[in-house]
Amino acid sequence: MQDPHDLRPLRYGDFELTLASDGIIVLPAAIVVPDAPETERPYWLARLGGGWGSAPMSAHVPVLRKGDDVILVDAGSGRSFQDTAGNLVENLRLHGIIPQDVTKIVFTHMHPDHVGGMIDGEGAAVFANASYFVGQAEYAFWRDPEFKGRRPESLHAFADLAVKCFSAMGDSLTLLRDGQEVVEGLVARATPGHTPGHLSLHLHGGEGLFIVGDAITNPLVPFENPDWGFGFDVDRDIGVRTRKRLLDELAASSYDVLGYHWLGSGLGRVERSGRTYRFVAA
Repeated sequence: MQDPHDLRPLRYGDFELTLASDGIIVLPAAIVVPDAPETERPYWLARLGGGWGSAPMSAHVPVLRKGDDVILVDAGSGRSFQDTAGNLVENLRLHGIIPQDVTKIVFTHMHPDHVGGMIDGEGAAVFANASYFVGQAEYAFWRDPEFKGRRPESLHAFADLAVKCFSAMGDSLTLLRDGQEVVEGLVARATPGHTPGHLSLHLHGGEGLFIVGDAITNPLVPFENPDWGFGFDVDRDIGVRTRKRLLDELAASSYDVLGYHWLGSGLGRVERSGRTYRFVAA
């Protein structure tokens, strides 16, 4: 497995991209391949480097530098999710970055493995000098005062953490619309389904880069089975439609693509393969 720290800084126009690992999370087959026939699940897990009913998934936090800005896309899980993750702050130091250096954090969505690292055990912001960016629909979903009456119990702890994170953001929170720029050249794209307000990011410059977050959860199953869902999708059918639309767009483009949970560096290109797709690692 390629260490993401082996990915040397890449230039996309005015942006420099590096990756900081938050670690590895391990998910069961019912989450990774919920639509696969029971007898086929071991096959898919093995191809993803797993076994015994589960598969590992990386957690890569893109770090973008432009001028005086140090921008994170998501903030890892902290210690709120699994013991094998929560290493973002330590690994940022390998890039010469301390928490106080981070000026902006853009959240693809508010699941624990993407947001838990922004607060400490007391609920205070870890990145004290940062401004925060979240999709409008994402904020509305998790802040719904009737959330626990409308949504399954399995999401209640996720909502509690999201609300804690919003509280820590305070007045430093900006809500993003589809097509809105975070900074010049970094554009939010609505990619709903995994969560209602999930955002991907299109970085303009050079050949361009598309940061997909969890809109495409790994570089294997959604490519070869674009009609399959993912176990943490809030709306499976919308998630499938979004993934198929996004895969079509990326396969027809010259963009690099980067996935949050993709093993190796997570960076490469999308190509068509008959009626499905394939990922070509950088």
